[in-house]
Amino acid sequence: MLAGCAQSYHEKEERYVLIAANINLPYWQEAAAGLRDVAKEMGVEVKVEIDGPASYSPKEEVDAFQKAVSSRPAGIMVSVASPEMFQAPIAAAIASGIPVICLDFRRAGFQARYVHRHG
Repeated sequence: MLAGCAQSYHEKEERYVLIAANINLPYWQEAAAGLRDVAKEMGVEVKVEIDGPASYSPKEEVDAFQKAVSSRPAGIMVSVASPEMFQAPIAAAIASGIPVICLDFRRAGFQARYVHRHG
């Protein structure tokens, strides 16, 4: 009964973007599918998108990140291919109120949250 009274933390129209340096790699396709599965398991209807270059290109990855920021998603997850190229765009995203999670990357001076895969 109490569960029926609880409101979801998420908005009905939330959208999250996963940015990777090569979205054609099966690893990133599986990661995006996993994010969608988690949203379903949690009972929230959020949209998960994956964006980035079709082959390894840090410059195009930054471009995709900046495109995502301009679309104002609820959050961005990014696999940082070039720390030097991403520091300012990540700081700008966070300053504009967009949460950013860096996957498999951690570096002093970055303001983003971190997730590290083991194995």
